[in-house]
Amino acid sequence: PTAAAAGADIFQCNNTTFVMAANVPTVGTGTWTQTAGPAVTITNVNSATTTVTGLAAGAGVVTLRWTISNGTCTPSFDEVDIRNDVQPVANAGAGGDVCGIGVGNPFTFTGVASVGTGTWTQQSGPGVSTFGNANLATTTVSVNAYGSYVYRWTEVNGTCNDFDEVTVNFWENPTAAAAGADIFQCNNTTF
Repeated sequence: PTAAAAGADIFQCNNTTFVMAANVPTVGTGTWTQTAGPAVTITNVNSATTTVTGLAAGAGVVTLRWTISNGTCTPSFDEVDIRNDVQPVANAGAGGDVCGIGVGNPFTFTGVASVGTGTWTQQSGPGVSTFGNANLATTTVSVNAYGSYVYRWTEVNGTCNDFDEVTVNFWENPTAAAAGADIFQCNNTTF
């Protein structure tokens, strides 16, 4: 039989329908079978480009085998893995305001992690940001210059990703107020 080629592994984001891409045999008949993972539905077991459905997001990896056989000859097979990744929903929390800059005046994020790996990054601002732990949704950040900063919380889960942004303002302490000396004057209504 024709040598079997099941195609590349298919990892996709929050999509329960997979389209297979095996080779069409020139000699013999091809057949799809499942060898591992949670149960799925193979629409047409003899089609090289069949659809496979029913793999819930986050359910795991399914291994499918494409076997080409011809009579009493030794069959040829190749396997492919499919995976349906869970879509994260990024939540950066609320932005805010901080008086002062530097390590002693950090802002604490109020983000909420969902699935996958999250990372804080600076999108804009006049200075350099230092994160306590850039992969923690509730980490701290301090800056080396006053101004307005936009931070992005990005979550990546396999082939899926999502992000959310917040604005944090770092304010400089105002100049110390000096109202001047007391004014006492004689019979004059204008000061």
